[in-house]
Amino acid sequence: AKLAPPRCGPDVGHVLDVQLADGVTLRGYDLAPTHVQAGDVLTATLYWRARSAPSKDYQVFFHLTGESSEPLAQGDGPPLMGDYPTSFWAEGETIEDPHPVEVPLDLSTGQYRLSVGMYDLRTMERLPRSDGGPAGVEIPVTLGKD
Repeated sequence: AKLAPPRCGPDVGHVLDVQLADGVTLRGYDLAPTHVQAGDVLTATLYWRARSAPSKDYQVFFHLTGESSEPLAQGDGPPLMGDYPTSFWAEGETIEDPHPVEVPLDLSTGQYRLSVGMYDLRTMERLPRSDGGPAGVEIPVTLGKD
């Protein structure tokens, strides 16, 4: 059974409008805590919008990276931990999708990024952006000290 989506989407702290293929848009995100330190669990709540119903189930990639693109920590998985697959999404629906990741204890203070987007688990192909940019979105994160 599927419940009807809310009539209006949630408030988004950091508004984006990144359109991906297959009807998926990343509307924005929120980060908690706002002051991140090594050892914290950083949760990025991603706000997805279905411009049209996606044709298949996608996974979310969620990587904490530094100067290189190699993940320092990651939390890939289906939206809402598999409770609401993308193939169930209806046109116009907004999905509030939290993704936690533990920040490694050995990271130095400085600038990092969260790289987020969606991919097909069978083929490992990322959903491309409609603006021709690299697949996914880079979210800046500053790691501070106590």
